[in-house]
Amino acid sequence: MREAPVRVCGVLAVFDDRERVLAAVRRAKADGLLRLTAFAPAYDCELVETASPPSMLGIGPFSLSAGAFGWMAALVATIWTTLQWPVLMVGGKPLIAMPPLLVVAFEVLILFAAAATAGMLALRGISARPLRGAVYDPRFSDGSFGLWIECPVSRVAAVAETMHELGAVECRTV
Repeated sequence: MREAPVRVCGVLAVFDDRERVLAAVRRAKADGLLRLTAFAPAYDCELVETASPPSMLGIGPFSLSAGAFGWMAALVATIWTTLQWPVLMVGGKPLIAMPPLLVVAFEVLILFAAAATAGMLALRGISARPLRGAVYDPRFSDGSFGLWIECPVSRVAAVAETMHELGAVECRTV
């Protein structure tokens, strides 16, 4: 049985001024509307930071700690394995030489950190989200700014009115 497609409702506001779209993003977030997609004619760091969802605290430190654990586990495992066969002929070199062990430890660090990051993202249900239902206007490539705000059907009219108050040239409801 096929599931019915999810109907996404929202408002697409078109702005002529960068400051107005930044104000609109801040206002939408203050009103509790967090599913935003901002459009700009060129990359804008401030707009990206302002429109981005709240940060996922915990992923960076979690990945770092998993990498550190992988580093230490690899060193302990390789040293322990080397000490289990002390009769190994090493030709005058020390039995536990760090350069080869560091290569193995580095590879295991990368493995553990990547696996921990992927696992954390999967547990939190975070994935690349397509613009589900977000509409696009060609004016966003010519100098205008846009803001797509997903919201419940009951709030569409209020959001469109708020965007007009903040200086939107046009608001389309979808």
